[in-house]
Amino acid sequence: GQPAVIIVEGELDKLSLEEAGFTSVISVPSGALPPKRAPSATAASSGAPAPAAPLEPDARLDTKLAFLRRAWPVLKDTERILLATDGDAPGAALAEELARRLGRGRCWLLRWPAGCKDANDMLMGRDLQAAGLPGGGQPDAGRLHDYVETQAVPMPEESLV
Repeated sequence: GQPAVIIVEGELDKLSLEEAGFTSVISVPSGALPPKRAPSATAASSGAPAPAAPLEPDARLDTKLAFLRRAWPVLKDTERILLATDGDAPGAALAEELARRLGRGRCWLLRWPAGCKDANDMLMGRDLQAAGLPGGGQPDAGRLHDYVETQAVPMPEESLV
């Protein structure tokens, strides 16, 4: 089977990783789901239906992750799946759900450095830019490639969310 596949949240991140030399990259269409919001006082007083409680299954996930069925011929025999989702709460929730569906034992997690939310930020040196270091804001595909190759860790046992 395929030795490794990288899953990212958007097309720009997929293209960034391809620029860095990775060929087996899958993008979650349109990125992660925004977090569910707690019912607001205005919604409650207006008589509008309150959103579902945060712990209820989110039906939006099944629609969002339908791409997994199409990608299954590649994913089913893949030994290592690298989850390179965005470094925010929706990205962590997406990585957690992907690991649950794909098998936590074969999933690896990539956490982006401070100043970077995703692969494109890393490609563009946003972390260097935030720290005021040379090279910030300049594309560096080799640096992104090295980071992905060396910084992925096995998916933690404990939940990310």
